[in-house]
Amino acid sequence: MPPWVSGDARRLIARLLVVDPAKRISIPEIMRTPWFRKGFVPPVPTSPVSPKKWEDDDAAGVVLDDTISPRTCNAFQLISSMSSGLDLSGMFESEQKAATVFTSRTPAATVVEKLEAVGRALGYTITRGKGWKLRMEAAADGPNGRLVVTAQALEVAADVAIVEFAHDAGDALEFKKFCAEDVRPGLADVVWAWQGDGPAAPNAAAAATAACAPP
Repeated sequence: MPPWVSGDARRLIARLLVVDPAKRISIPEIMRTPWFRKGFVPPVPTSPVSPKKWEDDDAAGVVLDDTISPRTCNAFQLISSMSSGLDLSGMFESEQKAATVFTSRTPAATVVEKLEAVGRALGYTITRGKGWKLRMEAAADGPNGRLVVTAQALEVAADVAIVEFAHDAGDALEFKKFCAEDVRPGLADVVWAWQGDGPAAPNAAAAATAACAPP
C-alpha cells in the first residue's frame, strides 16, 4: 500500500476487504472510525419538502442540470476498477453485468465527446443520457439482436476519470469484440489504463485514491 496512506486508513481498508459479510465493518462502525470522523461535520437537519413544493418547481420550469456528473465514488468500484488483477465486484453485486473499464487523465466531459465521435465513426447511433452517459446502438442486428452498449464516465478528480462500458442488449461475443477491438484504437489518446491490462493500473489507483482521500 502506498506510504502516503495513513495508519487509520490502512486499518479501515483492511476491515472493508473482509470477505465474510458478518465480520466486515458496517456503515455505522465506519462512521465511528478516526479516519471518517476527521474533519467530519454532521449535516444540518432540514425540514422535509412537501409534494406541493416539487409541483411548484416543476410548474415554474425548474430543471436540474443534467450535465453535472456525480463526483462521489464507491470504494469497491474504485479498487476493482483500478487494481490490476483484483476484481472485487462479485463480492458486492448480486447480479454480474458484462462491462469493461478504463481510466483516463482527461476531463470526463472530453472523454465522453471522444466516445461519441468514436461510436459514430463505427456506425453506432449515439444517444446522450444524464450526466456523462452515452447509449450506443449498432446499425444492424447481430446473432442475438442489435448490440446496445452504455458508456458512463465518473470523474473522481479534476484530471482522473473512470469510464465503464456496460452490455445492455445484443450478443455477448459482439460486446466483447466491441470493447476489446473496436473502440480501443480510437480511444488510445484518452485512455490511461484499461482494467487489468498493464503496469499503469496501480498508478491510476494511487491517483484516484488520493483524489478521494479527505484533506
